[in-house]
Amino acid sequence: MSDINVEKINESLAERFISNNTDMCEAYLIHDPSDIRKPYSKKIENLGKVRDLKGNIINGYSTHNIVGIAGNNKSVHLLSHISYSNKDDKFLKREFVKKLEKSKEFEGEKEARELYETNEFFNKKIISNEEIQEISARLKSLSPNLQITHILDREFDDDEYLKIINSSIKGSFIVRSKKTRMDD
Repeated sequence: MSDINVEKINESLAERFISNNTDMCEAYLIHDPSDIRKPYSKKIENLGKVRDLKGNIINGYSTHNIVGIAGNNKSVHLLSHISYSNKDDKFLKREFVKKLEKSKEFEGEKEARELYETNEFFNKKIISNEEIQEISARLKSLSPNLQITHILDREFDDDEYLKIINSSIKGSFIVRSKKTRMDD
């Protein structure tokens, strides 16, 4: 088990970003979910599955990273890093959550329902939503007048993410979207 306190590290990164840019009135936050690929690893704790650059399923971990760009001087800073595994006991696929909410039957439903009912599960969407909200709150607590623009890739072109940014945290956003993309 690791003694690294990710929350404290991420808090320190945000504090450093603000203290190094005291005259900053706007910041751009790039949200970057990406994979740590471990194709040759076999026995690492909670080793999950991710895609390699060719689209093949291999061993690895997922991450949500946030990079901040200071509006005053365009300096770039790592603000947050979260690593997680889809093989963690508390990981519940988003597709399973949707099926459970619609009372649809599926293989593994019993185990998924038990985890869902504890409300102690996570998945990529939950982590991303939490990170968007937490980094905004952290930066606003350090610099209340800071204007934040979230820059997101097309996997974030979802009403839930946009409502959180627009309504809950009163931020702005830029989302890369695909013209042919349909709501699910």
